[in-house]
Amino acid sequence: MKEHLSVGALSSSEVRRLVWEFSVDTSLLASADRAHGGYSGTNYVVTTAPAPSDSSTSDSNLSSSSSPSPSSSSLFFLKVANNQAPAELQYQVAAILHLARHGINTCTPIRLRNKTGFVSISLAKNRPAILLTHLPGRNADALIEENKVKATDVCRQAAAALAEVHELPPLAVGANMRSFLTGGCCNVADVASGRTARKFLNAGERNRKIKNHPYLRFFAAKVKELQLALRDAKTAELPQGLLHGDPFLDNVLFDEKTKKIVAWVDWEDACIGYKLWDVACGLIGCCYDTGKKEINKQSVDAFLRGYQIVRPLTRDETHLLGPFLRGALLCNATWRFEAFNILYTGTSATDSYVELMDRYKLLEKGGTDSWIERRAKAMRPGWASWRSPSAVKAAPPVPLYDDEEVASPTRRLKFKQESKQGGSFLSTLVLAAAAVGGVAFHKRDKLRRAPPPPPPKPWYQLFG
Repeated sequence: MKEHLSVGALSSSEVRRLVWEFSVDTSLLASADRAHGGYSGTNYVVTTAPAPSDSSTSDSNLSSSSSPSPSSSSLFFLKVANNQAPAELQYQVAAILHLARHGINTCTPIRLRNKTGFVSISLAKNRPAILLTHLPGRNADALIEENKVKATDVCRQAAAALAEVHELPPLAVGANMRSFLTGGCCNVADVASGRTARKFLNAGERNRKIKNHPYLRFFAAKVKELQLALRDAKTAELPQGLLHGDPFLDNVLFDEKTKKIVAWVDWEDACIGYKLWDVACGLIGCCYDTGKKEINKQSVDAFLRGYQIVRPLTRDETHLLGPFLRGALLCNATWRFEAFNILYTGTSATDSYVELMDRYKLLEKGGTDSWIERRAKAMRPGWASWRSPSAVKAAPPVPLYDDEEVASPTRRLKFKQESKQGGSFLSTLVLAAAAVGGVAFHKRDKLRRAPPPPPPKPWYQLFG
């Protein structure tokens, strides 16, 4: 589970003022309990009641001891973004409203009292807030750790729900929705374009410890592969649609009684981009056991099976799944490193990037990424709707380990010759405008190996 950050706490009067802005009668406010907000948000579960037990409306009412019974209460979810522009929350609101219009279960936003929209900036322009309806259920990662649900059941249902989102008509990129080229989606645009590298260079000039940090050499050596994967995705014209952007287990609400998924929540990284990126992030975010470096292959099978029951991957998507898996690990590890070694120093999450970096190395070294690609390809034929238990039961079984894996044919992408030339890289992909350097390693298949590493030199000299 993600660690809590002790930043951005609100006073009871600030919570009361924000809730009032969203047309909620503050005289009915019974409690406002701090909720898990991940790394970049401050969240509160707000409880109101039709008949307050005490006529007093002082700030002392904001305590868990005065919470009314569930039968007579209404629950809301107050979400405050830390160090973000109001547009960031507007993208989230647009994504949620799009889901609601198409019948996808999720927390819906409450309109402001003055009818000007859904995002409040009364705290500060860099601390916008929204109020959402509250859904029952608990975070799936907590239920799995407590052994109250099976990880494979969660992965299968979460993947199917994610695929349903990907099947929706996409939102148009514009004022209310962004492309992955401009933000969201694990900050892949910043990493691939060189903006993150420039942040590291600037931080290294101010802090010698950052300049000589071992993670930055790892980052410089791996970012080129991400650029090549995105270049190949553009050339292959991979399907695009609305992405969750951060499909990790702690963003899945699950009902421990019914053993059913409630909804995907926390759409702050929503954008329009390659659907395969969400699949790759979902695999690394849902299929690792806590504290383990090796991915859980049973969970991978469940995730791929659940997803492809709703939306089978294309052939080109299965070819690029391995590079996208490593790219997703790199972007999330880089986000953690930047957040807790440059932006928020001195927290218990300082070394949280190490876990993802180790998983990247093991995924690459052990050939697990190629195995996942073959599993995705084996499950690709059209399956019936995931809502039909009989159809799922009648589906042909796919063995966990394929005896003919070693004999699988070498991948043949229609754009393989173009990728070998690489001459149109800067002109065909906006993300690579800065052309971050590094070790040019693009692992396409088992027959293609990484070139020997260059002689050691300071990581910042790897960026031209």
